[in-house]
Amino acid sequence: IEILLFQKSKSNATQLYLRKVGLSNAGRYSCEVSADAPSFRTAMVSGDMHVVIIPKALPEVQGMKSRYKVGDVLKATCISKHSKPAANLTWAVNNQILSSDYIRQYNVMRDSKNNLETSISTVSFKVQKEHFKLNGRLKVRCMASIHNVYWRTSENSAEEERPKASVVAAQDYRLHDVYRKPNDIECNFFFIICLFSLVTTINNFTSRFLCSYNIIYFYPYLNLINFVN
Repeated sequence: IEILLFQKSKSNATQLYLRKVGLSNAGRYSCEVSADAPSFRTAMVSGDMHVVIIPKALPEVQGMKSRYKVGDVLKATCISKHSKPAANLTWAVNNQILSSDYIRQYNVMRDSKNNLETSISTVSFKVQKEHFKLNGRLKVRCMASIHNVYWRTSENSAEEERPKASVVAAQDYRLHDVYRKPNDIECNFFFIICLFSLVTTINNFTSRFLCSYNIIYFYPYLNLINFVN
């Protein structure tokens, strides 16, 4: 049992100043006032005193990724360790408090060695396009509080993962010259006709010119062996 120590120099009939308060000093305190004779009337008021051990570390946000796509499910866990009582955990996304529909609070974990408590909470929600309106980032904050004496936050952020642009080969619809290699029968036929025209006495200049052109055009493809045979 811890001894209740008070500082007399700072205490008087209306206030009590305690020193080195421990967990066992928490409880209901009462102040009684009585009148002298002949009425001896009394009056009493009471109030509860809570003794708090605050966490030594900030709450931790775990499980978040650095990037999310629209439609992904974001899941994260917040842990506030070693306090008395356990801290209350609240979630916010882009400074907006989340509804309890997206939050799960776990049972408080108690350390048997020091009687301190750890609180755990998880959040789960589908990422929307509007979540990235604040400078292109999604901000998730966990707030831990104990009565009116402790309030700390931890914040993680993630950026939007945009789908990669697919590369599609552009089709070329331009017109191109179509070249067809003449076959052996065509080559042999035109070559024979033109040779015959050249060696005859035909004086027609146009005929001679066309025959010369055909020989130049078809000659590379002429199968001379087939022609001779």
